[in-house]
Amino acid sequence: MLKAFSVLWLAVFMPTLFLILPTGLSPISLINAYVEENYYEETYRGTFYLLKQHLQSVPQAQWPDAISALSDTFGYSLQLQPVEDVTLDSDQKDKLLAGAYVLSTTDHSALLHRVEESPWVISLGLNQSLEEHVRRNSRGTFHLLAQAMQTIPVSDWTQYLQSVNQQVPYTLLLQTDDELKLSATETTLLNNAQPVVRQQPDGQMTLYYRLNAPYVLQADQVDGQYPFGHYYGLLLITFVIFISAAMFLWVYPLWRDLNRLAVTANDFGEGRLEKRAKVSRSSTVEKLGRSFNQMADSIEEMILGQREMTNAIAHDLRTPLYRLRFAFEMLGSEETTTAQKDKYENVIRASIDDLDHLINQTLVLSRYSRITDVSQFRECELARLIEKELDHFRDEHAGLVIEYRCCDDLREMTAVVDSRAMVRALNNLLSNAGRFARTTIRVTLSSREDQFSLIVEDDGCGLPESAWGKIFEPFAQENNAPRERNSGHGLGLAIVQQIANWHKGHVSIQHSTLGGARFDISWPKQSRQSVPETA
Repeated sequence: MLKAFSVLWLAVFMPTLFLILPTGLSPISLINAYVEENYYEETYRGTFYLLKQHLQSVPQAQWPDAISALSDTFGYSLQLQPVEDVTLDSDQKDKLLAGAYVLSTTDHSALLHRVEESPWVISLGLNQSLEEHVRRNSRGTFHLLAQAMQTIPVSDWTQYLQSVNQQVPYTLLLQTDDELKLSATETTLLNNAQPVVRQQPDGQMTLYYRLNAPYVLQADQVDGQYPFGHYYGLLLITFVIFISAAMFLWVYPLWRDLNRLAVTANDFGEGRLEKRAKVSRSSTVEKLGRSFNQMADSIEEMILGQREMTNAIAHDLRTPLYRLRFAFEMLGSEETTTAQKDKYENVIRASIDDLDHLINQTLVLSRYSRITDVSQFRECELARLIEKELDHFRDEHAGLVIEYRCCDDLREMTAVVDSRAMVRALNNLLSNAGRFARTTIRVTLSSREDQFSLIVEDDGCGLPESAWGKIFEPFAQENNAPRERNSGHGLGLAIVQQIANWHKGHVSIQHSTLGGARFDISWPKQSRQSVPETA
């Protein structure tokens, strides 16, 4: 089970994690980047066209100042950068040099486009950078702090900041210009009452805000990132645990039922034919267990039938063998007269014929007990074939009236059957009827919407209903306990039943209106395409 669960777990979660984790090879990330890049390109194509027209109207040396002047009119940053200063991978760099639009997401999303045949690249920010985001969010807070500190003496500022530190998730310090090393740009921002942001190697931010000169308010360990990463990881772990539990609850019952089925199959294979699979109806393998039980029932029935038939064959072989042994012993006796020898020679011939008939009937029954061989099925005019066989039967039974009922449409219709097997079934039923009929045998061939029916009935004594259930069993005979050679061996009707099964039909017995027994073989019509063509 562990192996099956591991394979299923890997098959489910490896592609899932590959799709949802934000890697460069994730199909979702690649599709999202492609769609996003096309969207922004279509949206800002006209903006870049106007920017390039504006730059071409001034000397190239003035391009940085022109872009700087325009940047204040845009919602997000607008910059002009040298091509060599742009941080891109090799594929994006090649696209940029070829004049294509490139979406950069290194720090914040920006759409890049090279000005034709120049070393400059226009960068249009699509959202604010992390430093800009922190600077805008902290401006109001620093303004309030500066106002509050203006109302108290400078000597109390440090103590005031200590009390404020207990309320904010970062550290506030008081610095002077001498203690800080600020660039000219940063000094300009401070003098204009703008916060200065520095990003530390660990990802945290340090902010500076001008108070009264020479004092500067410093905020350390400012986190500008949303803590979504932690929640995302927790959500991912929870998702994996729940799906794994659901997979286990599905795999374990499946493994348990398959294991039970395997044990049952081994026991059945070792000869314990009464073993059956026990699978609940809600199980995934319930259909497999039901099929196994049906197969086991069929095999058990077949094996028990073979045992019964083997015992019956042995019993039927014993009588002619005893006759042969007795006849040969009497032929070897000196006291046997010539007339007696002729009699015993006839007994030997009759016993040999009896053995030959028994063996042939057993082989026929064995042949039709196998899986249907569709190669034996052919189109034939069944009505005419039956009529031909009835003509032969009339010649052999001149004292009986043989009636044949078949409509004219059916005489012209073809049927897909094993003609040899169907003739054998008809002859067996005729032979059976001929032994009991007084004067009349009636044969009827009919056709319904989806099946054929062949009926043989006689005006004999019939069979009691108590015998209907076992009359089709091999070696079963009614009112014939001491079997005689001319009465058969009880295989004729068993062969008829197997031939009916061979055609996916069935045979039944009823009372005939003539007074005797009525045997009805019914089988479904088969299409012409379901059988192979004759070679």
